[in-house]
Amino acid sequence: MADFQLDTSGAVGPYTLDAATPGFVAPNGVRTCFLTWDELTPFQQGYVRAALADAPAVGPAADLRFPRFSDLSPATLEAMLGDCERRRGRVTGERVGALFWKNRQGGHEVDEGFPPLTLFLADDGLIHHREAGR
Repeated sequence: MADFQLDTSGAVGPYTLDAATPGFVAPNGVRTCFLTWDELTPFQQGYVRAALADAPAVGPAADLRFPRFSDLSPATLEAMLGDCERRRGRVTGERVGALFWKNRQGGHEVDEGFPPLTLFLADDGLIHHREAGR
């Protein structure tokens, strides 16, 4: 395959929000939403882009392709964004987010509570995560 190019189209979800969610407004008490690439901060975009560059190819064997943003499972994206929020300091930006992923995968963030992760293609056709070695 050629050099990695992330397709940022599409969305990840659905996520179900309830009345306890800040900013929630819905007459029936439940709202479903999807997250798009543009809703991520530059730090989060850098982290997710670097992670997907390390992710396995997706698609049928005869037509493998690089993973897209929309190939992430909702639980994996939620965990990634939570890690970004916990780790982000005063320095932000796409390059810093990518560096966080690379440092994490190199084992340099373990003492901070961020062990290396393995991204894998699950039976549902989406990319999921688990701690490396598990």
